[in-house]
Amino acid sequence: MQRSCSVRRLLFLKAMARKISKEEEVIRREQPMNWQRAMLSGMVSAALMMAFVDCFAMMGLIHFSFEHYLGSLIRATPYGVQNWTVGFFANLLMGGLFGWIYGYAFENVFRARSAKLGIQVGFFHAIFAGMFVFPFFNIMHAEVQSHAYPKFGFLGASIGAATPLVIVVGHLLFGATMGTLYGPIRLNRLRLRIAEPGMSNARTPGPDDLERPDFEEAV
Repeated sequence: MQRSCSVRRLLFLKAMARKISKEEEVIRREQPMNWQRAMLSGMVSAALMMAFVDCFAMMGLIHFSFEHYLGSLIRATPYGVQNWTVGFFANLLMGGLFGWIYGYAFENVFRARSAKLGIQVGFFHAIFAGMFVFPFFNIMHAEVQSHAYPKFGFLGASIGAATPLVIVVGHLLFGATMGTLYGPIRLNRLRLRIAEPGMSNARTPGPDDLERPDFEEAV
C-alpha cells in the first residue's frame, strides 16, 4: 500500500515536471514584445506629443515645434510649408521606433505596463533626448546649413525659458500614452490569445495548447 502511494506520487511529480517544462516552452516561444502594437502606440503617442507642443507654439508661448525642427533638417531649409508635413511623418516614424524601446522596457525591465510606468520611462526618454538626440540633430542642422534653430541649447533652453518644460512634459505625455495603449505584456497576452471565444476568464497556457493547430499562429 505504501509502495503504491509512493509510485503514484512519483508519477504525479513527473507529470507536473513535464507540464511545467512545456508551459515554460510555451512562454519562451512567445515574441519578446508585441511589435505591431508597440509601433502603432508609439506613433499615436508621437502625434499626441506633437499636438501638445503645437498648442503652446500656436499660443506664442514657445517658438518650437517638432514638425518644423525635423522637417527643416530633412529639407535643409527653414522655409516652406512642406517642412511641417515632412517633419510630421518623420516624427511619427521616430515615435514608432521609440515605441519598440518602450515595449522592451515594459516586457523585460518592468514586466508590467501602466501609464505610471510609461511616465517613468518618458522622463528618462526626455533626458536621453536632451543629452544625445537633440545635440545630434543640432550638429546635422549645422552640417546641412538649414539655418533653423541655430542656438538651441539643452532641450531648447536657448529658444525660450518655457521650451524645456514643454518638451519634457511632452515626453511624459508620450510615455503615459504608451503605457496606456501598449496592451497586456507577455504572459497576460498569451492568456488572452488562447482563451476560448466567449469565455470571460482567460487561463494560463498549458501543455495541451502546444498541440492546438492555431497556437503557432497565435504565438
